[in-house]
Amino acid sequence: VRESGFRALQNICGSINAHRVTIAAQGGVEAVVAGMRAHEGAAQLQRYGCLTLSNIGENSENLERMKALGEVLEVVKSAMAAHPLHLRNLDLPYRLGVPRPRTSIFD
Repeated sequence: VRESGFRALQNICGSINAHRVTIAAQGGVEAVVAGMRAHEGAAQLQRYGCLTLSNIGENSENLERMKALGEVLEVVKSAMAAHPLHLRNLDLPYRLGVPRPRTSIFD
């Protein structure tokens, strides 16, 4: 049930900016972080939580607020470390300020 809720929230804020703004303003980021912390071992829930946060962060003001909440980056990094196969292509940490790994000598 929790996974379904995160997946629904991910879809709701996937393409409509007004939804992203409303969800963030109503404490959606904090709720997602709390849910992810409460269920660290649930790989799919972590995946949908990270994707939801990523979608919310598509709004630049939301992203700046998420950067200010250090716990967002902390929970995303924790999820990525615990479930690397489920979260291997996630770009949210880099948008939150984590440097991208160098992939060649030309980077």
